[in-house]
Amino acid sequence: MHLKCAHSPNDWHSLQPASGLALLSSEEYRSLQPSQHCLLLEGDVVHARCSVWLRSLPKNGPHPPIAVGHFAARDAASGHELLRKTVNWLQATEKGAVIGPINANTWHNYRMVTEQSTRPPFLFEPAHPDFYPEAWIRAGFQPMAEFHSAHMPPQLEEDPRLAKVKMRLNELGIHIRNLNTDDYNEELRRLYSVARISFAENLLYTEIAEADFLALYRPLKKILQPEFIWLAEHAGRCVGFCFCIPDLAQAKRGDVVDTLIVKTLATLPDRSYAGLGLWLTRIAHQAAAANGYASVIHALMHPGSRIKHFGKEDMEIFRRYTLYQQDLKK
Repeated sequence: MHLKCAHSPNDWHSLQPASGLALLSSEEYRSLQPSQHCLLLEGDVVHARCSVWLRSLPKNGPHPPIAVGHFAARDAASGHELLRKTVNWLQATEKGAVIGPINANTWHNYRMVTEQSTRPPFLFEPAHPDFYPEAWIRAGFQPMAEFHSAHMPPQLEEDPRLAKVKMRLNELGIHIRNLNTDDYNEELRRLYSVARISFAENLLYTEIAEADFLALYRPLKKILQPEFIWLAEHAGRCVGFCFCIPDLAQAKRGDVVDTLIVKTLATLPDRSYAGLGLWLTRIAHQAAAANGYASVIHALMHPGSRIKHFGKEDMEIFRRYTLYQQDLKK
């Protein structure tokens, strides 16, 4: 099998995917504009594919890391061979680290499931064949960062620390309200103003334009429920938010939707807002209970998450994820 590097969907749409494999769509390719799209071919049959972004991640050293994403393979052997050949191709002209799976940057899909459970995938969770991690490890990649998702029943027991936090933030003039879908674009701009600051110290954080942020979140309007999204405001300025959504993947499977997902939590890194994330999380759990949800998922958390101890006694980690890295040889 050989490696084909493509620059346009026209270069592969006449090819045939191997059984169980889907080719990258024109829309997926054009939305993130990779530097190259790599395909592992046997004749005109594609056995594995991935995309490469040479300059999409922040520089953290003498050379910017290279992102590899859009990964798909028919089996572990094909995936390993694709990644091995792609790294060898990069070796000839590039330096630094290769990181993946990551579709351009952390605003898009990244991470790989590396520890499973019997719980089905939830809404927006990465899902792929179980052999994918083996392909990356066999190709010489090593874990760079790990994440997890945990579920628990809604936490309603009062925390004395939270009572003090609420009193202090109320005295400061913090106001918490639900998202207003009638003013959706402006609401997204308020979320963006917090996210770009709150996430700035996150692993591999990449600044994106406000217009790109709006383009990511605007399609969610048709499925979100504003009663599960909260904005915290101070003196007319958004200083934090908690974005939750019911696990609609349950409905697609024909199950009762009994789970609320805490998708995104962000607050401004100002000491005067200390504890605001905890307060917003408590509000989310109270809303889950009030609406009859039996479970709350804290999704795709880094071990250093500020709410990692929330509900610790009732928390059950049910999935782990890994982001991989390989240094190109000098």
